[in-house]
This record gives sequence, structure tokens and C-alpha cells, in this order.
Amino acid sequence: NLFEHMGFEQDGKFFTQFRKVIADNRKVFYFSGAPILYMLSLEMLEKLLTVNDLTEEMQRKCRIVIGQTSEEALNSVEEKPLITYVIQTGQLRELLRMDSVMMRFLSHCVGFPVYAPRELFRDMMRMAAEKFLVSDGFEILLTDRTLIHSYEKVALCVKEKNMACIVGTQHHTEEGACALVTTEDFTISALYHSCQQFVESHSPQQREKAAVYKELLRLIEEST
Repeated sequence: NLFEHMGFEQDGKFFTQFRKVIADNRKVFYFSGAPILYMLSLEMLEKLLTVNDLTEEMQRKCRIVIGQTSEEALNSVEEKPLITYVIQTGQLRELLRMDSVMMRFLSHCVGFPVYAPRELFRDMMRMAAEKFLVSDGFEILLTDRTLIHSYEKVALCVKEKNMACIVGTQHHTEEGACALVTTEDFTISALYHSCQQFVESHSPQQREKAAVYKELLRLIEEST
């Protein structure tokens, strides 16, 4: 099989693969409406624990994961990857209006759903925008186009020559939780070049830091 199927019941297996995102300085494409975990501080990620009804064991698992997926974790890596974060603006508008947003990649990493209430999700997006503005490790593309059909139901992460994962969990429910992960060279290469061509089909101005930062803040404030 080209992909290994993982649901929330596969506790730990998805996280092992997702950690490869910062395994070396190869480029990463990340398509998702929620903030990328490495753009958020450990303090911000810890807030998720206080707004979710988690047992002590679930909190312990969360702390293991967020300790390795926070901004501080990325800063400790010597050779950081360049992560291109692609946000489909229609999806972002929808997420910003939700009462509660499931953090899809984090949920698959810990093995159970973790939600961010509306205000916390907006704070996460503001932090992601601010980190992007001052960091060389990220670029953000805001687009009204889609790479994948039914984009709102799919998140995609592709690490050049390393791994690729497609997450099918919806943002409002854990129903149908599914992650497909591959380390097969041909599949990774095909997905990576598709992502690269999609991003390069946009003008450089659409990735210009100040303009993206300003537009992200506008989208966030327009939802309040």
C-alpha cells in the first residue's frame, strides 16, 4: 500500500511521522486552515489543555506532543526547514466563525480530539501571523484557489524526500477521523511537486510578508 491508514486509535504512530517535519532543513508544504503548530508558543498550546475536558493521562500525552511541536521546539533545531503554509481564505473565514475548531494535526498526534474555542483560535491565528512577520522559517500563501477537491475536509503536509500525510478529519467533529501517511519516495515526490507548482503559480506579491500579515489580521478582525 502507498499509504498507511491511521485514525485516532493509532495513538503515537502519527506523531512519530509528524515529527519528521523538522527532522532536517528540507522544505515543507503545509495546507491547513488552522495554525501550524510550530508557529505557536508552548504557552499558547498549553491553553488548549485548560479549555478541553481532559483526564490527567490525556493531559500528559498532550504535553509530550506540544513540547515537541511548539515554537520553542522549532527554535531548538539547528537546521530549520522552510515551511510554506497555504491558507485557503474561504476556509479560514469559515473556521473563524466556528464556535469551536478541532486542531486536526494535534488531535491525530495525541490520539483524541482537541478543540480550540473561537476566541482562542483567533488568538492562535494572530500569534501565527506575528511569528510569520518576524521569522525567516515560514512563508504564508493566502489563496482563494484550491489544490485538493473538497479542501475544507482535507489537510495536507508534505516534507520533501521524507514523508507526506493527508488528514481527513473535519474541523467541527471527530467523525470519520482518518490520516493517510506515506514514506514512499514516488508518492512523496508527486505530492511535493504538485504543491510546489501550486504555490509557484501565484505571484511573489501574494507571499510578501507585510501584505500577508495585514490581510490575515483583516480576516481575523472581520470575523469578530
